[in-house]
Amino acid sequence: FAELGNYPRAISDLDQVIRLQPDDLDSLFIRAQFLLRQKQYDEALIDCQKGIQNDSGRADFYGLRGRIQ
Repeated sequence: FAELGNYPRAISDLDQVIRLQPDDLDSLFIRAQFLLRQKQYDEALIDCQKGIQNDSGRADFYGLRGRIQ
């Protein structure tokens, strides 16, 4: 869906992946990127914070958080 530009549908799919696999930080990061594209800044920041809490070594979450802020 993301390749087609349907970010709301991609986010919905990622919601399900994260619900089933809450430790999947890659899906959390991708969802945060899509939320940013949809201008859902608060939700994207929440995903970044969750990612940082689960793995403080993930520089990609810090970078994305900076872009959002």
